[in-house]
Amino acid sequence: WPHLPQSGLSQSPGSHSAASLRPEATLTTRSSNSESPQAQTPPACRSAGPQPAQHSRCTLELPTEGLSKPGELWVKGPNVMLGYLDDPEATAAAVDADGWLHTGDLGSLDEYGYLRIQGRAKDMIIRGGENIYPSEVESIVGGHPSVKDVAVIGLPDEKWGESVHAVVVVHDGVTLSEGDLSTWAKDRMAGFKRPRSYMFLREDEMPRNATGKVVPRLLPERPEKK
Repeated sequence: WPHLPQSGLSQSPGSHSAASLRPEATLTTRSSNSESPQAQTPPACRSAGPQPAQHSRCTLELPTEGLSKPGELWVKGPNVMLGYLDDPEATAAAVDADGWLHTGDLGSLDEYGYLRIQGRAKDMIIRGGENIYPSEVESIVGGHPSVKDVAVIGLPDEKWGESVHAVVVVHDGVTLSEGDLSTWAKDRMAGFKRPRSYMFLREDEMPRNATGKVVPRLLPERPEKK
């Protein structure tokens, strides 16, 4: 998946659009009111990586609003697992009757047909009915020159459902306050997306898994600041 944003996908006209990543790999899209994905042959093929799996396919389950809205990525092919060992419930939740693996990854197609990964569906924050993608907030907060790393999660909020909480690591020798970051975010993102609380950690305090990725469920919390 990391290669897909650079691949360039050709869109086909109509309610469904499709793009061939290579002769062996295709991407299809469909609206949420469609019963099944439909692939169409595009006028041109572009590479999604040096060695795509043979006969693999992925589909982007889209909302009815259109291609620019995020949808869930599904994959299907001989390289995709059949299920979890001795766990039929987990298998049924992840793999549908047609063999599509529901990845839980959210993506969208931009105006040029490029696939953008928005993050994990389970990590999405819903505040007052609005969807907020942590990766988008992390990109903006992380753009501050004093920020070395940042992770964003949702905290329970009695009024809005969830609030945006940012856990930040700053560069050594740098002083940074919540006010500094609030001002930075205010100038760069919509109000409902801005973090309502911040916490600062040392780099070695940021919870990570064996591959170095931040583990959101282990991030520290604190009461939201209004």
